[in-house]
Order: sequence, then C-alpha cells, then structure tokens
Amino acid sequence: MAEKHFLVDGGAATVPPALAAWLAAEGFDSTRPEAPGQHGNTPLMHAAWRGSFEAMNALLAIGVPLDAVNNDGNNALWLACVNGEPKLIRQLVAAGVPSTMPTWWQPPL
Repeated sequence: MAEKHFLVDGGAATVPPALAAWLAAEGFDSTRPEAPGQHGNTPLMHAAWRGSFEAMNALLAIGVPLDAVNNDGNNALWLACVNGEPKLIRQLVAAGVPSTMPTWWQPPL
C-alpha cells in the first residue's frame, strides 16, 4: 500500500500504510486523518476512546490537530478519560492536547 499525503497547518504530511488501513477499518477517510467522522469525532478522539495506542501514536506523529472538539464539545483528552487508561491520558497531555473543560460545562452543585 502506498503512503498517502494530507495537509496539516499548510504543510504536507504522510499517512503511513498501517495508519491508513486503521483509518479505513474504523470508518474514516484514510486520506484525511484530521477529518471528523461520526458525532464529530476525529480519528485521534476515536483512538483515545478505544484505547488504540498505536493509532494514537501514529496520528500524533503526523501532526493531526490537537484542539479539535466533537459535536458535544469534548476533545481527545476527554475521550481518553472516558476510556480510563492513565497512559492514554498522560500521552495526550504530554502531546499538548488542551486540558480545559468546554465552556458550557458546569460542575455539579
């Protein structure tokens, strides 16, 4: 399988064949690893939610946007917290995924 290219921040990035295969298998466009899918979740969000370390590492390595939010206003870090694996959470924080809550969120009284 040939490597595929997409644009991140105006520059071309390469989608490795294994990542392209994962994207296609998970229902994403294998040529646009930054593009949201169902419910506005990006592949990075999906990988974090499902606990797919390999896909998450590959997505981070090619520079997908870290600040994307889904239709509910949640980002990849929030979905990693839903998964519950501390390694996922630490990895996304270290990569620079924003750790702030959506502005609409209110703590319970």
